[in-house]
Amino acid sequence: MNMISNGDVEGLWRYERKYVTDKLKVEELEDYVLSHPGLFRPIYYPRQVMSIYFDTEELDYYQQNELGIQQRRKVRVRWYEHGSQISAMQIEVKIREGEVMKKAKFLLSKKVAEVDLDEIRRLMEKKLMGLVAEVDLLKPVVVAGYERRYFLSKSLGVRITLDDDLRFQAMGDWQAGRITSEWDLKVLECKYGIESDFEFVRVAERLPLRVSKSSKYMMGVQQCY
Repeated sequence: MNMISNGDVEGLWRYERKYVTDKLKVEELEDYVLSHPGLFRPIYYPRQVMSIYFDTEELDYYQQNELGIQQRRKVRVRWYEHGSQISAMQIEVKIREGEVMKKAKFLLSKKVAEVDLDEIRRLMEKKLMGLVAEVDLLKPVVVAGYERRYFLSKSLGVRITLDDDLRFQAMGDWQAGRITSEWDLKVLECKYGIESDFEFVRVAERLPLRVSKSSKYMMGVQQCY
């Protein structure tokens, strides 16, 4: 597969196992992670993750996920916020093959406040040509935001992210500065390469939750539309 010509693709296929709960506080989940025998420690600082998800007029990506299609893609524009600091945007394409995935990223020099949606679409068409066949049909559908905390195991084989304060906005509400929906959910996600599957088994044994299917894009569409 000719993956990409002018961007960065994470080289290894990886698993993403997600756990969703509305029963535990984020501080309780963090305590579980920090007391885990895998010796997880924080990496980076907590920050707000913002994503604009794109789909076709017929919501093909949404339908493929709903039907459990094994080979599918997800397209989004993402940036990060920490206090008054706002990062530049990056275009991301998540490429899924069954239970494993990899991600293509295209770093942009502009911040989200510096461009309008039409310009974002033009940038996407330029960057994703040859990678996403339907790129000219994509439109912004929903915006998702949440606070994310990051942890890494001592062996470096498993990374955990912990998401809290999920909120979703339909495009019109985002442009007007209104929140469409907020969810009192916490999402704990384990990310690891295929070669670390044995380590994940030991990690999962000590987590207080069960793996569940979870997609913030799917949540956003269901809540906003």
